[in-house]
Amino acid sequence: MIITEKQIIETLAMKVMGWQPGIDFELRLGLILRNWGTEEWNPLQNIADAWMLVEKFKEQDRFVEISVNDEGYFVMVDSDDQWFEGETIAKAISKS
Repeated sequence: MIITEKQIIETLAMKVMGWQPGIDFELRLGLILRNWGTEEWNPLQNIADAWMLVEKFKEQDRFVEISVNDEGYFVMVDSDDQWFEGETIAKAISKS
């Protein structure tokens, strides 16, 4: 099964951010979350949106480690020794 970018964004919105679908929760090419004051929320492409995930992890008292080297960006959550890599920091955060 191939997971689309839209499905990843929807999952992050609901499972990490705690947002629930409703009248103002519309899925199109990206995810539009009007009831949260943002026109297009896409943590895979936008570092500000990705950082919202990091802030949510902080609220949940979860450990987040970010590493950068010449091979790319890496993020680990909760010291589980599983690093998530991305070609951008936003994608690495979103994968974690």
